[in-house]
Amino acid sequence: MERNEIALRAGFALDRLVPAPNRDKTIARMFGVSVRMAVYLRAGQHWTMDHLARASATLGTAFDKLLWQPDADIEGAHAEMTADEAWLVERVVERVREDARVQGALLAMGSAGHMGGPRETTGGVVSSDEAEADPVVSDARGRR
Repeated sequence: MERNEIALRAGFALDRLVPAPNRDKTIARMFGVSVRMAVYLRAGQHWTMDHLARASATLGTAFDKLLWQPDADIEGAHAEMTADEAWLVERVVERVREDARVQGALLAMGSAGHMGGPRETTGGVVSSDEAEADPVVSDARGRR
């Protein structure tokens, strides 16, 4: 396969996968290039390995399919891209919930006095927080 053919396919894939309103500006932001360069990329010109890698990372398997399989089903590629994005969003939401649970537990421990420095006791009286943290073990005679 010639390099020119790959560049044309990459431009075709960009044209199909990036939404129409302000397409060139979106592509320019995606690649970190000027709008003029985005127009060239969409036209299948000036593609580099770095551009191909960035497009693959940003647009996912849909871009790869359209690049390497010219007769690929575009709707199927979009459906796959949507499924990949949904899976990724689900993983991010799961991670955020897990982090929130951990943060809530740490906050609860901090407000209960378990995260501070040395414990303070006044006159030999054990506070309720310390009684929960350090259970007192006594023998049969009631001694500690």
